Amino acid sequence: MGLFITSVSTPAAPGTATLSSVSVTTTSGIVLAANVNRIKFSIWNAGTKPVFLAFAATASTSAFTVNLPVNALYESDLNDYTGDISAVTSAGTSTVKVTEETA
Repeated sequence: MGLFITSVSTPAAPGTATLSSVSVTTTSGIVLAANVNRIKFSIWNAGTKPVFLAFAATASTSAFTVNLPVNALYESDLNDYTGDISAVTSAGTSTVKVTEETA
């Protein structure tokens, strides 16, 4: 008996990119709102302070997903995460450059 494949799932390719610049302070805030159409995203810390990213509605310096140093880039995998992404600094203000790719 041979191998039969009945269906193949191919991930959607991004068709649109949305760019934004977001100030991050010591108060947690959303840098990328939930979007079920998100295929991929990237966040670059263009500021002067480390940024703590959380794959949740609230980030803190003790509860976070990614510690993003100054001049560092976080890039998601395809179809990685579609929920809220929040950010906070431990002191001062930093700026992140966000790119969200959707179908």
